[in-house]
Amino acid sequence: MKESLYSPSELNRMFIYAWYEKTNPNETKFGERFVFSGQDPLEECLNRIRESIGVRKDLFDDGTIVVSMIWDVTESAIKYNRMYKNAKFDDVVRKQIGRRKGTSGEVHNMNCETLIDKVNDFLRKEKQSRPEVTLSTAQFDDAVTVLEGIDNGKRRILAELSARYGKTIWSSVIAIESGIPVVVVTSYVLTSFTSFKNNIREFQQFQEIEIVDSSDKNYQLDIESFVNQGKQVMVFLSLCNGSGREERISFLNNIGSQRLVFVDEADYGAHQKKQFEALKKLVKDNDVLILMTGTNSDRASSEWEIDLMISTTYFELLVNKKEAFDLVD
Repeated sequence: MKESLYSPSELNRMFIYAWYEKTNPNETKFGERFVFSGQDPLEECLNRIRESIGVRKDLFDDGTIVVSMIWDVTESAIKYNRMYKNAKFDDVVRKQIGRRKGTSGEVHNMNCETLIDKVNDFLRKEKQSRPEVTLSTAQFDDAVTVLEGIDNGKRRILAELSARYGKTIWSSVIAIESGIPVVVVTSYVLTSFTSFKNNIREFQQFQEIEIVDSSDKNYQLDIESFVNQGKQVMVFLSLCNGSGREERISFLNNIGSQRLVFVDEADYGAHQKKQFEALKKLVKDNDVLILMTGTNSDRASSEWEIDLMISTTYFELLVNKKEAFDLVD
């Protein structure tokens, strides 16, 4: 973690953090750091982590230790009367994480993404404020183009987005601003779902989106409940040809509202015959389909009649970044 969403403040704050060793990714260390007024939160958390490993600071210095996330939990710490140094607020959160290694340690027997997911769920229930996301120039311009296209009746959209674009944040903005009640995120690459969920839960603007994984046992009841409450729901649907895929597609087809369907890594697996036929069953005429790909856009869109395309290259991202720095200077 080289950058942080958090800057020094005039107030004292409580932070929690998660990290792991590359050589042992199935164990995650979780702790807290009380950050005094004027201190840099990321620097303080990194210093605390480095101190905690004693004589093996070389593991921190050579990159073996990966710091995945820090959270500002000041509001929640105040609520639990744990707003002071060595308050052990992390133990309050730890009870919600589970799978603790030993009875008093700070290690959990789970990978870091799973732990981050559990912490985010806890903070959301506590209504802890999250950082607000800002969009890059490319993300903003492309979002405006796509949202205007949807308003003008465009329904099959190809989004050719380069590496480091931030497609999860961009697609979440499209979901929020479009107001379409049911958002379906599909992929042949299942790890993308975890990235989606953790990125969405990281920022304040997306806290009202309900998330359901269609592989969960009670996914139908959860989706129906959220739809009936008038909440926007994001559903993860695997395109892998498993025994439950047809049932899930059939259920989603019977939801009586428009859907916004994102296909992540659309050039990887999703273009193949079995996956394409499944998508065809899922996507109705008035549903909005957005195929997201970084490469091979021809392959990703070969079976669809595209009526809107956006494309942003890595070079364009670099140009936008330089222009922004020039404005600041």
